[in-house]
Amino acid sequence: MPHLQQRLGCPLDVVIETGRLTVVDAADALRRFMRRGRPSVELFEEQIAALIDRLTEGGARRLRIYAEMVDILAEERNLPAAREVEGLWNIVALRYPITLLCGYGAAQFIDPETRPGLDAICTAHTHVNPSEPATLSGWLLASTATVLPDADETPTAPWHIDAKCDA
Repeated sequence: MPHLQQRLGCPLDVVIETGRLTVVDAADALRRFMRRGRPSVELFEEQIAALIDRLTEGGARRLRIYAEMVDILAEERNLPAAREVEGLWNIVALRYPITLLCGYGAAQFIDPETRPGLDAICTAHTHVNPSEPATLSGWLLASTATVLPDADETPTAPWHIDAKCDA
């Protein structure tokens, strides 16, 4: 956290108190909208979309979000739910001025049976960037069926979502 404090230029408690940073525990957020291993659209709207509406002041304020809920679901090997949550984020991103940044550990996609899940997760994003091309994440992305736009292509979606697959 000292690195974050240095980048922000002030203590974290000040940034949180002034509303410039909001921290939400990803595991707790999942518990609030997951039911029987699947996301509830209604609860996602009540919990996540309502929070985004408040933080963006009804869409008047741009917001950058780092989300790790899908990574938690992928780690649990609940890839269908992970893909559904990606879809819910994309719906929210159509309504609010947000930039959603995601990060995934590559280790949960080593098993060939999880590759379709990785492919589905990656295709839900406008941009996918491995942490380093020579790492496990670069190899996994190269071995999926995903065809991703070149870095200089304009995303077709009205939002920008980066996924940083990290080994």
